[in-house]
Amino acid sequence: MIRLAELDPGEPGEVRVAGLRGELDLSNTADIGDALAAAAEESELGLVLDMTLLRHLDSAGVRLLFELRRKLVQRRMHLALAVPEDSRIREVLDMAAVPQTVPVEASVDGAVGAVRAAAD
Repeated sequence: MIRLAELDPGEPGEVRVAGLRGELDLSNTADIGDALAAAAEESELGLVLDMTLLRHLDSAGVRLLFELRRKLVQRRMHLALAVPEDSRIREVLDMAAVPQTVPVEASVDGAVGAVRAAAD
């Protein structure tokens, strides 16, 4: 079986950085969403999702991001995304107005900074 998406949940800490690669779509959003929610529980301030190596994101993936943000807000935690400016994924996020509710930064460091700033 070919895995469309791979998740590296990262290490627990103040801000947890999880890496996502491959394709995020309807076929895998439930499993990825559950894993991300669990990963966020092992952080103090929130979660950064590194989408640098993500090749495809559909509407189900966008829905997952909004749902994950909602879950984190309920826990008084924050979500930020790391997506290179020239990425096709960034175009999808922009069309879906994701940056209006979830910080989207060009680098992991920028996204970690956004989570820390939101927590202050």
